[in-house]
Amino acid sequence: MNELDVIAIVAQMGSCFFMTGVIAVMQLTHYPSFADIESSRFIAFHGRHSFALGIIAAPAMVLELVSGTWLARNFDAVAVLNLLGIIALWGITFLISAPAHAQLASGFDSTAWSRLVKTNRLRTAIWMARCAVLATWLTTTLRPSS
Repeated sequence: MNELDVIAIVAQMGSCFFMTGVIAVMQLTHYPSFADIESSRFIAFHGRHSFALGIIAAPAMVLELVSGTWLARNFDAVAVLNLLGIIALWGITFLISAPAHAQLASGFDSTAWSRLVKTNRLRTAIWMARCAVLATWLTTTLRPSS
């Protein structure tokens, strides 16, 4: 393992754990509150939400993709599985969540909101599973050999 691999592992762990926290907050508190926002204020609220979340999530997701791709370059099974999780997250985000947000940008829509909350459960589960796998992988990868 070279220095770039160590940097990539740290970047992968940090971005994955960070995004797991972000997505859990979204799932447990923020997305449920969408239904409680007064309709006359929803468009402005959603615009602020989307802008702020983009600033928070986009760099971490890009870091996850770049470091995950780097780690999978040698076809280590765990690293490839991790990268597949990242690809699944990007797919769900851009094929389901982003269109739901685009629909919500015009005003609250219960169907779009429900789709967002339901698919976010899957994203939350994938990020949490990746954290568990990465933590296990890290402890075994960096364990000194006897």
